[in-house]
Amino acid sequence: MVRSFWSGLRWLLLGAGLAAGLGCGSTAPAKFYTLSPLSVTGEMKSGKEAVGQGLAVGIGPIRLPQYLVRQEIVTRTAANKIEVAELDLWGGSLQDDFSRNLMENLAFLLADDRVSFYLLPTVGKVDFRVAIDIIRFDGNRGGDVELIATWAIREGQGSKVVRVQNSRIQEPTGGESYGAMVGGMSRALGRLSREIGEGIKALPR
Repeated sequence: MVRSFWSGLRWLLLGAGLAAGLGCGSTAPAKFYTLSPLSVTGEMKSGKEAVGQGLAVGIGPIRLPQYLVRQEIVTRTAANKIEVAELDLWGGSLQDDFSRNLMENLAFLLADDRVSFYLLPTVGKVDFRVAIDIIRFDGNRGGDVELIATWAIREGQGSKVVRVQNSRIQEPTGGESYGAMVGGMSRALGRLSREIGEGIKALPR
């Protein structure tokens, strides 16, 4: 009986060891990513382009499609097929990250214009406010990132629309890694920021 007990204990310990070993071998660390503003992507041009007119510009709301409202990074593998990464994640909310980088980009592009988030009509006075609907913001690793968005500029707190534009931006990732794709997404956002900035500068005063 003693022999049976030790034999059973040996097999129990061996099984536990194998399970622990398999568990350690199959667990890979998650990787986290964030978008980068123009100041990081290196696409800032000379400060001569940054000419503001002392305006107050409000940004928001910014709406993302539901398939992007997740922490996992989404890649597109075919026209009607997407993949969701298991361990390559956004460091926070993609919507918050998008909004924060867009605001930082516009603050640079519009110089002395004051750029801020526009949350409620009763909070703060603005000269113009920009609302953005993101239709697509994804890419194919090793291929291109595509950013499709419709944005509208309204006067102050009112509902009068002074400009509406559709933007369709493609940016090569430059590599097959998730880091390269996120870099391409950052550059695409930089280009959208420039289009919106130019749209604001062109408005009649």
